[in-house]
Amino acid sequence: MWSPRLASIASRVPLLVGRRHLLSKAFALENEWTSRLAELTKLGLGGDYEWIGAVQKKFIGGGVASAIDVDAAVCIAEQKDQVDDIVDLVYKLRHSENAADLPESAEYALIRLLLRYDPSFLFKLASDPINYGVFMNEHAACLAIDHFIEKKDFAGAARLSAWVMQQEMTDNELLNLLVLYSCSKWAELPAEEQVMPSETAEDEDVNDDDMVRFVICVSGSCSTDMSILNMFASDAAT
Repeated sequence: MWSPRLASIASRVPLLVGRRHLLSKAFALENEWTSRLAELTKLGLGGDYEWIGAVQKKFIGGGVASAIDVDAAVCIAEQKDQVDDIVDLVYKLRHSENAADLPESAEYALIRLLLRYDPSFLFKLASDPINYGVFMNEHAACLAIDHFIEKKDFAGAARLSAWVMQQEMTDNELLNLLVLYSCSKWAELPAEEQVMPSETAEDEDVNDDDMVRFVICVSGSCSTDMSILNMFASDAAT
């Protein structure tokens, strides 16, 4: 049995069927998002390519950039040819002792950048939280699911909806409606099309000088004992 609240939300799903647009253009807050660039210039970071390159250099030779450095790089990125560099920075930060300090603003900015240039990479983020550690907030989730609904890619929308459910994000009524709508449209697909898209992480050649180990911290003490890391990797694989 559904709870009264969930039943009330589900009853509104049919109202969405047949609508050409589920979310208004204003909901994306494009003007507000663009205005961030003016604020970032006040930080004296220089050009976007210049700052992104500077943060990349901090990871060379076993070095580590701060989470704030990476956050600024992600937020300042605007171009398609910056996507790979930004994803690489987030990945490297995740594999450093500063991983827990990644601000939510960086996650939000990365998702908006990917929706603009490489939406399918969101499936990799959803499938590999250990290596990327990026999660959607409610607004980003609405934008992402709506993007795939607009493309009539209901399998993609349903995959992101499953990610939302894994995060147990149930407090926002609009997001709940989009999730239920996506899943209902996926359920209407022919059986052979009811496949969830996914992108798995590929094995990469890593330079030993550039590799930074995970740091496991317990009760204030940190360890890079590879046996501990192997244990976590084994658990994740199962």
